[in-house]
Amino acid sequence: MLLGALGAAALIAITLIALFGGFGGGDGGGAVSASDVGARPAAAGEPPQRVKLVVTLRGSGRGEIQIAPGDSTCERSCERRYDTDTRVTVTATAASGSTFEGWGDSCDGTGSCSIMLDEERSLTATFDREPRAPAPPPPAASDEDLDADAGEDLDPAAPGDCADNRDNDGDGLTDSEQDPDCASGNEAGVPAAPPPPPPPPSAAAANDDCADGRDNDGDGLTDTAQDPDCVAGKTESGKTKSTRRAPAQCSDGKDNDGDGLIDTAQDPGCIEDGTEA
Repeated sequence: MLLGALGAAALIAITLIALFGGFGGGDGGGAVSASDVGARPAAAGEPPQRVKLVVTLRGSGRGEIQIAPGDSTCERSCERRYDTDTRVTVTATAASGSTFEGWGDSCDGTGSCSIMLDEERSLTATFDREPRAPAPPPPAASDEDLDADAGEDLDPAAPGDCADNRDNDGDGLTDSEQDPDCASGNEAGVPAAPPPPPPPPSAAAANDDCADGRDNDGDGLTDTAQDPDCVAGKTESGKTKSTRRAPAQCSDGKDNDGDGLIDTAQDPGCIEDGTEA
């Protein structure tokens, strides 16, 4: 009887030990989520501890910071929280017209950076504007352009060396604006070319003494170019010109009266329909 009772008690004890021992896990019973990978194990029944990453953007430029895990982005200063001992990787990308100058605080250099968040960490990223490229120099002027520009500065009405921007006679005075010699000729004082001769007399004036090249009335004035009587439509002597046809001997090309004067063009006797005599 006693042995049977002891055997039954031992069997119950063994069963109880086996029963209560099966409820314990190898990790103390704490659950680990996928987001807690790399985190420090927390005490049984407690949530994992979390730490803060502070990202600050500085400089005159613009850019963004990509943070993994989590694939989050900071375009301005920001804060992110992670489980303790999580390894975080940060990458900087500059915006158009800006450059990434480098990291500060928990990172350095300009490449991607990996940080172990065993405590609260700070990170600085600096972006600056790209320097503006200098304007290209103007193209060099060709000889043709220089000649054209010089020609634009010349006074088209000024004679020769009075419009070439040079002191041609070495007197320290240049062109018409300074050298008084240009008023009467050129810088060297040479007189300007004489005016062109007057046009030849018309056919109507060819048969009177206003076109014979002589001073027929002895007043020192010759023909239409000088004598005002001819300008008024008269002869050099002031007489009215004949509009009738001259007698034959005044147009035969001979000195009919032997005075050395031939026809109407020379002999005053032919004026007003007279003869050479």
